[in-house]
Amino acid sequence: MDSKQTFSKTHPLEALKFRDFRLLWGTNMCAQVAQSMRQLVNYYLVYEITGSTIHLGLTGLFQLIPMLALGLFGGTMADLFDRKKIILLTLVGGFCIAGSLWALSASGQIRVWHIFGFVTLTSLVGIFGGPARASMLAKTVPHANLSNAITINWATGQTTMLIGPLLAGSLIATLGAANGYLVSAIFFFPSIIGCLLIRTPGKPDNPSPQSESSKGSFIFKIFSTALQGARFVCSQRLLISIFGLDIGVTVVSYFRPLLAAFAKDVYKVGPASLGTITAAVPSGSILGAVFILFSNQYPRKGLLILSSTVFYSICLGLFGITSNFWIGTMVVATLGFFDAIAVTIKHATVQIVTPDHMRGRASSALLIAGMTANATGTLEVGLVAAYIGPQNAMLLASVICLIVVALAWGFMRTLREYRV
Repeated sequence: MDSKQTFSKTHPLEALKFRDFRLLWGTNMCAQVAQSMRQLVNYYLVYEITGSTIHLGLTGLFQLIPMLALGLFGGTMADLFDRKKIILLTLVGGFCIAGSLWALSASGQIRVWHIFGFVTLTSLVGIFGGPARASMLAKTVPHANLSNAITINWATGQTTMLIGPLLAGSLIATLGAANGYLVSAIFFFPSIIGCLLIRTPGKPDNPSPQSESSKGSFIFKIFSTALQGARFVCSQRLLISIFGLDIGVTVVSYFRPLLAAFAKDVYKVGPASLGTITAAVPSGSILGAVFILFSNQYPRKGLLILSSTVFYSICLGLFGITSNFWIGTMVVATLGFFDAIAVTIKHATVQIVTPDHMRGRASSALLIAGMTANATGTLEVGLVAAYIGPQNAMLLASVICLIVVALAWGFMRTLREYRV
């Protein structure tokens, strides 16, 4: 497989000329708006009800439980069964979760444990939906356009994460948190329709022999196929380096859940401003993805990952020392910019180096690394912030991240020298 070909220069929006990519892209956009809205309302209500960063951190624990139990099996299912059907089922599940939260909130019956329970269900839905969507995306464009399609999908995904928090924050401030959940549920309707209109077959190419054999139990097939995926990922030193760096940095630096505490206790602002600073993250991420679109001929992708992570770490420290809302918002946008550069390259690399019949499991491994790191990071920063304050928590995270990058530079030669 020629990675140089996949990163060759094309028009920045080349992938959008393919009909089914446009439909999947629109499906993902609507679902991500819904998800980002629901997540902000969750964080807002948890902190509003409890006033505790520890409880904000516990949302990460409840995200982590299903990921640790079932993480790799989501990708296994995407490599064995029709990916379009999996996507459709997870979209319906997302609608039911948002609708249930709306009903509980509108009736005044919502409690923190309700939110924790639905956060767990959301994580479960993501385990199966994420790998299916990533694998399906690779089937909607020619291989030469794959990197471009992934970057476009990432950039527009960040746009939805900009829209979602702004919309949710405005709804909370004007109509109440319940209506944030209601609008989140409504966004799933166009997403479901878009999925139904996709013509590209959802079945994986060259499925594993276990999926075609009539011998053995269904459970054995699932475990055997998952084990194949784990072996493949472990055999790829570049993928292991990418996952290792991602986990090492994110576990100590996942600042997004703390934005509610920063808004209320550090900046002394309301829910609308919380929506603004939360939306600053994807604003920066959009610029980072655009940077990747227009710099795709730069060959040293590993150096881009490591250098952007260094600047990300420095910005964490700047975030920790500022007490001004607008300066903090600009720093958060910068964090999003550097994070997007690293993450976009990571996602493109995983899809490019992996054959189609393994893409679900490889995507699942990336999802496990990301979601586990995010969930553990949510718990870790929540606990640390409870004892030393949110600003000191970010200063500590900055120092640790710089140490992690230094170790990666010294010991992850494959990543350091990765070029296309």
